[in-house]
Amino acid sequence: MPLYVTTGLKMLKDTLDPARPVLIVDDSPMYRTAAKGMLQRLGYPIHKVDFAQDAKEAMLKCQVNSYSLILFDYNLGKKANGYQLIDQLKFENLIAPDCVSIIVTGDATPEVVRGFMELEPDGYLLKPLNYATLKERLPLFSAKKRQLADILNLMGNQRYQDAVECIDQSFYRDDEIIVKSQLLKARALFQLEQLDEARNILINLKGSSEHPNVLLELALIAYKQRQFKQGLFLTEQVKKDPLRSALAYDLSSEIYAVQKQFESALKEIETAISTSPKKLARHEKRIAFAMAQLQFSDAINAIKALLHESKNSFRDTVDYFLLAASLHLDIAQFGGVETNDTNIASVAKWVEQWRQHFTRDQYKAFELLIFCRVFRQKGDFIKSRTYFNQYLQHIEETPKHEPTIFEQFEFFKASFSLRDTEKRQQAIESINKTLADLSLNATQQGLAHYFNQYRTKSEHSHAKLLKIKNYAKQYVTSKQYEKAANLLGKSMKENLMDTELCLLTLDVFTKSWPQNWSRLHVAKIAIICKEHLRGTKQSKSALYASACDMLAKQLNLSDLKVSKGLAV
Repeated sequence: MPLYVTTGLKMLKDTLDPARPVLIVDDSPMYRTAAKGMLQRLGYPIHKVDFAQDAKEAMLKCQVNSYSLILFDYNLGKKANGYQLIDQLKFENLIAPDCVSIIVTGDATPEVVRGFMELEPDGYLLKPLNYATLKERLPLFSAKKRQLADILNLMGNQRYQDAVECIDQSFYRDDEIIVKSQLLKARALFQLEQLDEARNILINLKGSSEHPNVLLELALIAYKQRQFKQGLFLTEQVKKDPLRSALAYDLSSEIYAVQKQFESALKEIETAISTSPKKLARHEKRIAFAMAQLQFSDAINAIKALLHESKNSFRDTVDYFLLAASLHLDIAQFGGVETNDTNIASVAKWVEQWRQHFTRDQYKAFELLIFCRVFRQKGDFIKSRTYFNQYLQHIEETPKHEPTIFEQFEFFKASFSLRDTEKRQQAIESINKTLADLSLNATQQGLAHYFNQYRTKSEHSHAKLLKIKNYAKQYVTSKQYEKAANLLGKSMKENLMDTELCLLTLDVFTKSWPQNWSRLHVAKIAIICKEHLRGTKQSKSALYASACDMLAKQLNLSDLKVSKGLAV
């Protein structure tokens, strides 16, 4: 047997499990072949070397094999990249806890490095990879994993008490391995809710090489014990670490969120994203924190950033496309009436996108609710109710359908806009049950706060609408048309409108206009009111015909005129 093979076999036995295969993930056939040759020289059996040319193939391989070593290329062409692949493999628990994960890439920019460091790989190698480098560094990368393999596997299988006992019974000579084993013990105790014991271990590790990680673990314990000031103090220290600062900002955003300080939470998570933007969960938090403050435009921009980062990933979902459309309708609902057309046009663009990228069964239910709100916003009550009924029928015919929390929100919004008290209450109970069933994380905290804020604002707007109608009617009865016009003009500007108020507005505008309004402004609102009344019982009244024809004459606007026979 050649000397280099004998030497390689000895090194292999010391660093990797020879009974398990290795995986090379690279889109270049040349690099795959070169890496295979290097592993062969290191003594690895060729029949145990697997290849994957892209992330999808790597996922399939990891579903059926437990690898001892994976070499990940970062740039995998136009498809999912190496970060997205590792992130998803960890998300689905498809990498064995003791598997040695090594990044191989030609991109050493700070953003890429920070992103990978958060995934905790065992090593990072720059292309072009050569045999001498791999021979020197592979043992260094894998030695720690080999010594801690039993503990890592117990932790991966959530056998935390067994992991603690295994650490206590083990004897390590290497100081670095001792520190890592104690850090793992603290994490196991954290999972066992033995927080004080975990803290005592971590305090003893403060001066070690794991100092930044120790501070983050201590901050997590403080967060868990609701010692929020202490948690923020600890994260503040880690923010100075260039490789872990994003983790620190991320954790501090959660601490602020649990205290319902969503403005501060949003600032912290935005800093985390600007430092290391790859982690999708951070974008989800940013969306939720913006929503919690009813900052709809900011939430939409956060959705766009999430969709950009998730492109080609394994977590590409229709949910956030649908949510963006819903938020545009929120803007239309709470903004001025002049914004309706712009936001409804934006909804149409999102509809086009989800129809291009997803199948109808993935978006049908939510889309029906979106259309219900669109036509309610446009004043077409009949079409709005039609889409709402189609949604109810679809749910009845699809018993296995499980609505997301976003769809449950949309059901509430649609039922509220239609003044369907029974369905509105059903939606509230469903949402409360969903949130009660969850151990609320920071994202869910933000979404729960959003729902409460949205509900309060909607109910307040409805109460204000009723109050305006009552005052306007009183002004009309006492022939104080100027006061009525100013009040109705304000309600239209705030988008507080229903069919009764629209008819009242048309009638009052024939007698007086809101103060400082131009002829063009009055004409625009009158057209909106007429559109809002189309197909309603009010549009068939003599008052409607008279008001429209009078305004058409006053404004010299033929579009307002009602054809004979349309109103009786």
